[in-house]
Amino acid sequence: VIVMEGGSEKSNRRDSEGGLEHGSSSNARLECLPGEQPRVIFGYEATQTYGGPWQERPVAPSPYAGARFAYYNNSKTQANSNVLQVILRVHGFERVELPGDDWNIFWCAGQVDPLDLRKLKPHQKVNKFPKASSLTLKSNLWANFARMQHLHGHQHFGYMPHTFILPTQLSELEEQMSKAENQNKVWIA
Repeated sequence: VIVMEGGSEKSNRRDSEGGLEHGSSSNARLECLPGEQPRVIFGYEATQTYGGPWQERPVAPSPYAGARFAYYNNSKTQANSNVLQVILRVHGFERVELPGDDWNIFWCAGQVDPLDLRKLKPHQKVNKFPKASSLTLKSNLWANFARMQHLHGHQHFGYMPHTFILPTQLSELEEQMSKAENQNKVWIA
């Protein structure tokens, strides 16, 4: 579990377990609660700036003394997820290039293979789950929502405005827009 929280002006100090307290130079700390998996708590300070490309941004020290944090990003596009990679580097995560390397976070571009999920070690996390696009792609989300409206009725699924998938449903959209009761409505495209 990764929890985002706001920054602090506190100075840097190590806690009794060797983790960094909030406000450290790496702006991350390791939180270990009894009976739970350890988690990295990220923070930020608005005063941090860097003028070069993210690939040259130095990786901050690990938020936990002696521990190595790494991420794997399978994107084939250099510019994909730049913001994410900056955040991870600022918080002590170095990038690994191969899926077989030891990493903590796998930022998956595209669909995740269910077989890959079976190979995960307990400390490894992935940003996706199989068939996530049924919810994360707007056209798929609407198709699933419309199916639920049809099955269970508008009384249970009437909270989302009617949506049209273009260009497939262009004629239906034009028909709705031409109705007198819809003349003054705002349509989001």
